[in-house]
Amino acid sequence: MSSWNYFIDGFRLIFKKGLRRYVVFPATINAVVFMAMFWYGGHEFHRLTMWFAHFLPSWLQWLAGVLWVLFVLVVLLIFVYTFSLVANLVAAPFNGFLAEKVEEHLRGHPAAAALSWRMIFTEAPRMLKRQLHFMGYYFSRIILVVILFFIPGLQVLAAPLWYLLSAWMMTVQYIDYPMDNHRIDFVTMRQMLATKRVLNVSFGALVLVASLIPLLNFIVIPAAVAGATQLWLHEYGSASSVPT
Repeated sequence: MSSWNYFIDGFRLIFKKGLRRYVVFPATINAVVFMAMFWYGGHEFHRLTMWFAHFLPSWLQWLAGVLWVLFVLVVLLIFVYTFSLVANLVAAPFNGFLAEKVEEHLRGHPAAAALSWRMIFTEAPRMLKRQLHFMGYYFSRIILVVILFFIPGLQVLAAPLWYLLSAWMMTVQYIDYPMDNHRIDFVTMRQMLATKRVLNVSFGALVLVASLIPLLNFIVIPAAVAGATQLWLHEYGSASSVPT
């Protein structure tokens, strides 16, 4: 299967009977985090434009409106890097539960050691610790790309490298849930993903673009978890027991 198939199947899976209920918590968390971040960002930027307007002559007051347009563009660009990280950090235990239920649905039988709602809260500290591990892995690499923006001659490479790294990180982020359910450590997971780098980067690129679309971004995280779970089963798990 292609990355596109896994991506689209992720959206189909979260609306399947028996799986919809497990999408409610992460989707609600996504919506709350998004609205809180957008409200706070808009409020603070309004204060900034008011402060900036005091330093502009009357014939340049139109710049305040331009700043708002730039604000919307900036929000769209940085949204995926902030919203996705925060929402996944908060919803990590529920995303792990969703990944397990998607796997059970695809395999046609319960997992050997199924999670329960009680186990979600018991396992929450370990899952959050793993999310923090991922964030450390992400920031240690994105900083190197940011540095390229300030090096003459190498700046032209910074933007495409930023996009490719972000796409890779998207797949690492979401396929981590089913792999963590099977207690595959973070280093081993990265080594496995590196064997099919093109597939994984293209899947992450699709998630990255979908995260920028209003309203769709409320459900893109659970859909990405579902799609990544199917990708994990077909490409790295026991593919013979999974229907196509």
